[in-house]
Amino acid sequence: MLKLLLLEFIGIILILSTSILTHSNPYFIGLAYMSALLISHESPGHFNPIFLFMQYLLGRIPLNEFLKFLSIQLLAVIGFVIAYKY
Repeated sequence: MLKLLLLEFIGIILILSTSILTHSNPYFIGLAYMSALLISHESPGHFNPIFLFMQYLLGRIPLNEFLKFLSIQLLAVIGFVIAYKY
């Protein structure tokens, strides 16, 4: 499970950094999403809280897994913003 959470964290960082560095160029963000999915072929690869929430509501992931992935996504965003600003 730790490996899946680490892959989710790296994927979020990759997507956020691409978005910031390319000024939200949709082509590069699409490539970043595809790269993140290819890197994390073992992970569910949510990379987005909305998709994560949808998977939970559909009953595809349990509540404890939902909370773990959501918290790792929030940590990735907070960590990226701190690193980018300072």
